[in-house]
Amino acid sequence: MSGERSARAARWSPEEDAALRELWAEHASTWDGWSEALPGRTAGAIMQRAKKLRLRTPRSRPGSLWTREQDRQAVLALRDACERTGMAPAQVLNRLRYLLFKARGGRW
Repeated sequence: MSGERSARAARWSPEEDAALRELWAEHASTWDGWSEALPGRTAGAIMQRAKKLRLRTPRSRPGSLWTREQDRQAVLALRDACERTGMAPAQVLNRLRYLLFKARGGRW
């Protein structure tokens, strides 16, 4: 490994920290675009830096397993299903519950 690469890997620039903070707020640790956004940084280095900067995963509410972006995608998918079927959201959700129940052999 070259000396320049080693020095780059050892220190984070203020610009990289700013990019990490901005992108973390939107994508958190599940994003596949980290290598393009922070070239030369491994996923492990990014996670360690996020931990050191005390960055948290953006959640829709405390204790939720879903991020705000995942919530947004779920709402968009539900809207799309309603538009395609002509059914109300409650009807689409009830049908999905039924189909999942049936797919599991009639048990939860």
